[in-house]
Amino acid sequence: MSGEPNDMVITGIGMRTAVGQAATQSCASLRAGINRFVRWEHFAATVGEDEVTLSASPVTPDLGDQPWVDKFESLAMQPFHEAAAMAGLPISSLTHASGSGRRMRVGLCLGVPSNDRGLEEATLRAFGEEIGEGFVFPIEFDQVEIIPADHAAGLAACHRAAEMLDAERLDVCLIGGVDSLLDGEYLFDLLEQGRLLTEVTPAGLIPGEAAAFAVLESRRHAERRDARPIARVSKPHLDREPHRGGEEPTTGEALSRVLAAAIPDARCRPASIGRVVSDLNGERWRFMELGFADARVMRGMPPDWQVIHPADCFGDVGAASGVAAICVAARALQRGYAHGEAVPVCSSSVDGARAAACVSL
Repeated sequence: MSGEPNDMVITGIGMRTAVGQAATQSCASLRAGINRFVRWEHFAATVGEDEVTLSASPVTPDLGDQPWVDKFESLAMQPFHEAAAMAGLPISSLTHASGSGRRMRVGLCLGVPSNDRGLEEATLRAFGEEIGEGFVFPIEFDQVEIIPADHAAGLAACHRAAEMLDAERLDVCLIGGVDSLLDGEYLFDLLEQGRLLTEVTPAGLIPGEAAAFAVLESRRHAERRDARPIARVSKPHLDREPHRGGEEPTTGEALSRVLAAAIPDARCRPASIGRVVSDLNGERWRFMELGFADARVMRGMPPDWQVIHPADCFGDVGAASGVAAICVAARALQRGYAHGEAVPVCSSSVDGARAAACVSL
């Protein structure tokens, strides 16, 4: 895989989902169309006189009914180590010198759920400080950024990582996304909003939980330490849609803008792009929004291009969606089933945030 020395490349990926304890297994399950949608026994509710049966996509072993922050380490540890090991990061002692003869500067940009999910800004700041000092992961990071958002959190984390790598403040940056929608209090909120797929709501999401990580660095730095890039990823484009998801009308204008900006980052003809990874999850507004973007900016792509929506197998994994999409795209290119030279990825948050990037060879 050739490219410019300053290209941002992916050298490691890791995932934990309901259908895989590793990125390779999760991506293989996705390609095979395997899901683990089960009746979630921890949740019971009624709508009017109707009892609601909730289908969910929990990881194994079942982590139960807890807020995402209480599941954080259980979800995140394995994929974090998987991504670092694949990239050849010496996490046992990152006092090792890099190829330039000095200590490797490593950062973490982590996408987590929005502040309305129960964590105040001060709590998130303290959480980031604990991570930075090595109390959560076995690395004392030089820089930690916690990005609370919805689906767009992971791509926003990638955007911030690109800024720090471009400014040469870091040599390597891990990006991550961790979330669990399987929290009874939050599920009742989603039920009241009509966003859950149930017997009484035919269009809605199946809640899941996951963690995904990717190791990013410049191509020059990867070559200097003999790390093999999996794929290149562009700096994500960010925008905001004034029309939020749900009952409000959607125009798809912001998603169209970020995709229109991201597709040229592939450095190949649109006709060479056969797949797009999206965060479609069963909610109608997301499908409508992507349809508008298709009509506006994807006309140059092959007529048989397809949308990959991991929520069909993983469930809706919230703030983990963006990094999971990057991992899925990178793996598809690595294994040769991306049906093209690049894979755009996109995410839409209920609060109006929109993000898109391009993963390419």
